Amino acid sequence: MRIIRVGDQPDVPWKNGGGTTRELLSAPSGSSGFDWRISVATIAKPGPFSSFPGVDRTLIGLAGEGRLRISGRMENVAPGSVIRFAGDEAVMALVGQEPILVLNIMTANGWRQEIGTSQRARVIDGSPGGTRTFAVLAGGRDSSFRPGDLILGIDDEKELGDVSAIGINLIKPE
Repeated sequence: MRIIRVGDQPDVPWKNGGGTTRELLSAPSGSSGFDWRISVATIAKPGPFSSFPGVDRTLIGLAGEGRLRISGRMENVAPGSVIRFAGDEAVMALVGQEPILVLNIMTANGWRQEIGTSQRARVIDGSPGGTRTFAVLAGGRDSSFRPGDLILGIDDEKELGDVSAIGINLIKPE
């Protein structure tokens, strides 16, 4: 089992100054033309999101509360909320006094996402050849993990302790 700790990743400011992103993993690695990308974003100020044409996005609330206006519709962001939208949609963050922490999953080039949550995390990596399976921790009582830590490289069933997790399957196009 390998853990990518969110706190060990560089905190990169957004171009609009409204937040920061910590990239956990992407493929190809470090490429702006990614097939998929998993990151944790801190939305600190009201403002627009960057456009990512051709990208499917899913945001999952990890901490804090706020709202997003996505192409005119309002979405509440809170721990556990799941919001899906196309990367070229107009998105405006509406943030109160406290920042919002979200898991950001982006897929492109035909890759698909399957997202699930669990109150007691068990991860089995029985991934078929073109599928990548990860767990991102969303919270819990185990102090060795922090919301946003990414678990990967699990060869068999592992008990992760008293944590809740977001299971991510990224499926390669055929």
